Amino acid sequence: MIIREQYTLLKEVVFVSYAGNDVDVARDIINDLKKRYQTVFDYRDGKSIKPGQPWLKEIFDKLSESAIGICLLSESYIKSGNCMHEAQQMVACLDSGKMKLFPIKLYSESIVLPEFLKMTQYLRRVDYPSTNDLVGEIVRLSSL
Repeated sequence: MIIREQYTLLKEVVFVSYAGNDVDVARDIINDLKKRYQTVFDYRDGKSIKPGQPWLKEIFDKLSESAIGICLLSESYIKSGNCMHEAQQMVACLDSGKMKLFPIKLYSESIVLPEFLKMTQYLRRVDYPSTNDLVGEIVRLSSL
């Protein structure tokens, strides 16, 4: 018998930024975030961006509405111009007090972060036994 934990869904809007190459790892994290938050933006879920709308505008509109930003850091993420633009906007929102930012380093490989991302300590996916534990830490930290 599997016992599933029940949570009251939190109201903060969560914006998840990740590279397309990391979709499999991102999907696990996003699925666990959706068990804890009412609104989780995922540009690939087929729901977060309305059909017929300019996707770049939709992404940045949702980013500006979000209380929690999560960057899923990898070599692919760092090399993506779109991801870097999103990360810069999230850091700007953090700096202005509009967002809590939780970068997550996905893999154990070494990556070189741009200067603007070096100021925020990241979580390491490998430090948590499951994505549920990682998301639990984000919930805990975002309530501080």
